[in-house]
Amino acid sequence: AGRLIDDIRYDLAWIALLRREADRGAPDPSPTLRQLIADYTRSESLGDVARTRLHLVFARLQSRDFAGAQVEFDAIDPAWLDAHSLVWFELGGFELALANHQLRAARERLDRAELYADLTHDREHHFRVWAARGALARARGDRPGALAALRRASAIADELALAVPGSSGRSMLVTAHRQADAELVDLLVELDQPEAAFCAAVGIRARHLRALWARLRPPLSGPDQHEYQALLSQHRALRIGIDDRLAAAWQLPAPELQALRDELADQGEAADELLRRATALLERDAPRWSCDRVLPEREGDAILAMAPSANEGRWWFMLARRARGSTPGAKLRATLVEVVEVVDIAAPDDRAKQAITELEPGLAEVARLDVIPVGELLSVDFHALVRPRAIAVAYSLGLGRIEARASEGVRASVVAGSSDLPAVVDEAEGITTRLATLGWEVAASWDPLSDDQPQLLHYAGHGHHAGEGGWDSYVEIPGFGRLSATQIVAGQRAPNIVVLGACSSGALNEQIVDGGMNLSAAFLLAGAELVIAPTGPVDDQTALRLSEALYGTLRAGALREQDASPTFIRALDLAQATPLGEAEPSGPRSFSRWRAWRP
Repeated sequence: AGRLIDDIRYDLAWIALLRREADRGAPDPSPTLRQLIADYTRSESLGDVARTRLHLVFARLQSRDFAGAQVEFDAIDPAWLDAHSLVWFELGGFELALANHQLRAARERLDRAELYADLTHDREHHFRVWAARGALARARGDRPGALAALRRASAIADELALAVPGSSGRSMLVTAHRQADAELVDLLVELDQPEAAFCAAVGIRARHLRALWARLRPPLSGPDQHEYQALLSQHRALRIGIDDRLAAAWQLPAPELQALRDELADQGEAADELLRRATALLERDAPRWSCDRVLPEREGDAILAMAPSANEGRWWFMLARRARGSTPGAKLRATLVEVVEVVDIAAPDDRAKQAITELEPGLAEVARLDVIPVGELLSVDFHALVRPRAIAVAYSLGLGRIEARASEGVRASVVAGSSDLPAVVDEAEGITTRLATLGWEVAASWDPLSDDQPQLLHYAGHGHHAGEGGWDSYVEIPGFGRLSATQIVAGQRAPNIVVLGACSSGALNEQIVDGGMNLSAAFLLAGAELVIAPTGPVDDQTALRLSEALYGTLRAGALREQDASPTFIRALDLAQATPLGEAEPSGPRSFSRWRAWRP
C-alpha cells in the first residue's frame, strides 16, 4: 500500500510540474518530490530516486533556483534512467549550462538529447529539443537560426496536436506547448516582422481546429463516407435506446436501478466510441491552415489578435487592417499590422483597455472588427471596450473566412427547448411571429441530422457546459433528445446562422489557449457561419428581451442576402448599446454576455 501511495504521489507531482509549466503561479511540487526521494531512498528504489530527482531539477528550474537545480542534477546517477528520462536529463543539463552562459556545453547537451530522442521515436522529445535549439540560437545572437529552430518546433507541435483526438485533449496539448509558440512570436516582433508575428499568434489559437472544420476539410471518399454514415446511424440508434430506458427508470426499484446504471454506463461509452471513430474519419486528412484566409479583405475590416510573451507580465496585441486603396483579394502586402506591447498590467480587462487605447489611431478607420481572444483574455468583453466607437465586433476562432452558402428561400427553425422556463415559450412565439412577418418560413422543430439545414436556428432553453474541455456540453432538442457538442462536431451539419438563448452555450475555459469546446464552437466547426451565444448563465427574461431587441432591428431585405451574418452582428451590437442592454454591464441579466462568433 505504501508503494502504491508513493506512485500516486509521484504521478500527481508530475502533473503539478506540467501544470506549472503552463501556469507559473501554480503550486511548486518541490516539497512533495523531496519527500518522495526520501521514501524511495529508504526502500532502495534507486531508479525511482533518479527519476524523481530529475523532476525536482525541473521544479527548481521553474523557480529560477539554478543553484538548487545544479545540486540535484549532480546527484543523479544517469545509469538508472531509461532513454526517455535521459532526454530530460540532457535537457536539464542544457538549461543549467545556458543559465551559466556555457554555450558550448549547452550545445553538446542538446546534441545528446537529440540522439536519445531519435532512439525513443517520441516526437514530443523532438519538439522539446528544437524549442531548446531556438533558445540556444537566441543566446548566441543567431536570430535566423533561432527562427528556423522555433518554426521546426512549431511544426512538430502541430503534428503532435493533430495526433490527439479533439475530444481527448488536443487543446490542452496545444496549451502545454504554448511557451515555444510565445518564443516564436517574441522573435518575429523583435525581427520587425509584424505580419508573420500576427499569423503566428493566430496559428497558436486556431490551426489545430482545422481538421474538424466542415467548411475546410476535403470530402470523404466513397467507402469512408459509407462507414461514417453507418457509425452515425449506429450512434443514433444506441442513444435512442439509452433514452428510452432512462425514461422508464423512475419506476424501478433500487437494485434494478443500480443494474441499469451500470448497463447504461457501458452503452454510453460504446456510443461515445462510435462518435470518436466517426470523427477520426473526418480528421484523417487535415487540410492546411492558411493565415491568408484570416487577414481582412475589405477596407474598414480589421482583426485583433493577441498572444502572451515568453517573458512573464508581457502581452502582444496585433491589429491587422486593410490599407487604404487596397485591391480586394490582394495579399499580405496590402495589410497593415500594428503591434503594441502591454507590460505589467495584471487584470485582463485593464490589459485589454490599455491595448485598445494604444491602437486607437488604427481603430479610427475600422468599421468591422473580429477579435481572436486567447487564454486569460477570453473573459474580456472586447465588444464593450470598443464602445462608443461605431465598430461592429464579432469574435473568431481564427480559422478565417468562408464563402457564404447559397440558401433557397429563408427558412428558420425556432425551438423551445425547456417547458419549465415561462419566458422560453414567449421567446419562441415572439421570434416566430417576427420572422413570419419578415417573410420567413418558420418551423417549430429542428433535425440535427438532416442534410437540409435551415438558414437560421434559434434555440431557447437550458444549456449545459460539461465534460473535459467542454466536449460534453449539451442542449435538449424536443423530438431528438440530448445534443452534445461532440455530436454536433461529428455530424458536420449546421444552419448558416445559430442563435442560442441557452445558459453557458458559449462558455470558455481561460486555462485552455483556445477556450476549449462549447456549443458555439461546435456549431461553427460543423459549418455555421455565425453563432450568437452567451458566455455564462443567463436569466430567461433577459434572453427574451435580448431576442426582442435582436430580431426587432432586422429588415426583411437584408435577411435575403446570401451572407446575413453582418446583419445579425450589427443587430446584436445595437441591442447591447441600448439603455436596456447597458443597464447591467455584467451578470445573468446582462446583454453583454452574448457574443457573436465566426469561424
